[in-house]
Amino acid sequence: YVIGERAMNKMTKSNVFLSGLGGLGLEIAKNVTLAGVHKITLHDTALASYSDLSTQYFLSEKDIGKNRALITKSKIQELNPYVQVDVSTDDLNGSLEFLSQYQCVVLTEVPLPVQIKINEFCHSKDICFVSADCFGLFCRGFCDFGNNFEIHDLSLIHI
Repeated sequence: YVIGERAMNKMTKSNVFLSGLGGLGLEIAKNVTLAGVHKITLHDTALASYSDLSTQYFLSEKDIGKNRALITKSKIQELNPYVQVDVSTDDLNGSLEFLSQYQCVVLTEVPLPVQIKINEFCHSKDICFVSADCFGLFCRGFCDFGNNFEIHDLSLIHI
């Protein structure tokens, strides 16, 4: 899989905010870090529980009761030492201005009213927004890459 030089250069300069370090969030964090973004901020307010042990493979029983983002940070950092990995445990219900430093915001396990509020903020600031969740065999995803997002096919024809 090749994304091209222009896309790769853009990605290596990107800062990504990821909220929700359950199973899906962990997979996203792993893949984004391995891809080589400039910085990823892992956000979570949830504490690790026994049910997390079935999907969040960086957790163990000794982590029960600890913040999932704080526990996961060092493991994600080990995957790619060239990526800056930060952690946030702040509530997302306050001011969203801090999100202005990111080129992409990804939400998992976030209530719908908060997702809508964050998407509206991101859309107004031309920040890419992705929201996804898994519920057993079922999942959902939503992407808003802004008004200036363009898709080109392999022959570089504008779609």
